[in-house]
Amino acid sequence: MVNTIPENPAAKIIIDGLFAFCLNPKKRQMELGVYEFADEHVFSLRITKRMRETDELVGETWEIKPPRGSGHLQNISIKVKNRPSDLEVYQNGSLGEEVFQSDPTTLGDINPEDDEVKHDFRWVIDLEGMRYHNRKLDMTPGTLTRRIRIPNGVVSTHEIGPREVKSAFPEAARLANRALAFKRCYVASQMAVDLVADSAEEQVVIAYNAGAPDKRNRLTLTPADDFYYEILLHNNCQRDGNTDKHFSDFQHYYNVFADVAADERIDFAPFAKGTGDKTSPCDLIFLGQHEEL
Repeated sequence: MVNTIPENPAAKIIIDGLFAFCLNPKKRQMELGVYEFADEHVFSLRITKRMRETDELVGETWEIKPPRGSGHLQNISIKVKNRPSDLEVYQNGSLGEEVFQSDPTTLGDINPEDDEVKHDFRWVIDLEGMRYHNRKLDMTPGTLTRRIRIPNGVVSTHEIGPREVKSAFPEAARLANRALAFKRCYVASQMAVDLVADSAEEQVVIAYNAGAPDKRNRLTLTPADDFYYEILLHNNCQRDGNTDKHFSDFQHYYNVFADVAADERIDFAPFAKGTGDKTSPCDLIFLGQHEEL
């Protein structure tokens, strides 16, 4: 854990959409799985170069959108060249756990939109944590086959959104006497990983399988003083809006964790702003009791 976010990263990874991930404290790395079976969602990796002072785009955008379920862009690794695994998470040491467990209307003088509050890692939904299912969930094989490994950098919340929390199947929850203890919360709608390079020799390397297990492609990004690279891992809604859906896209996660009974399943909806549309926030999830997917 660290209490600062790097000011001048060589690259910033932004993770947006339906991803499940875990942290391995021994290996000091993150592993993400992409959920690819949701309609209106297409995974892509996009690289842009941005000026540090203005955030203005420089040059061309490079993007890969692999066909759903294809072997292209598999087993992705994003790391700093020649640097050992050193992944850390950002937490604001002045904020207690109760801040992240509170209803947004009870936070008092704490403003979740302030940078030092907003970027705390603890806004990320820990589906295995005390607030939600409070146990290690069994994964359905074959549901998170596209994986991404990140062994370097500082992990933080990039954007947050306020959410209404509800039972996905209210009648089943009522019959099982499972009342939710809270109704509203803030959650991370996007996550970031800031990669630091101490010199031009410490390049950022993106490696991935390119259609065959023995064919490995590498992209090398060289840092500079006046710009940084933005690496967007995107698996969010492609539609403009769909108000006819009964469930949000969060329900897709229960295809990954099919052992969770209907009366236990939760759903989210934004009550102010966030990713997705009014019925479909596409928030990533943390599996706090997993070390590997």
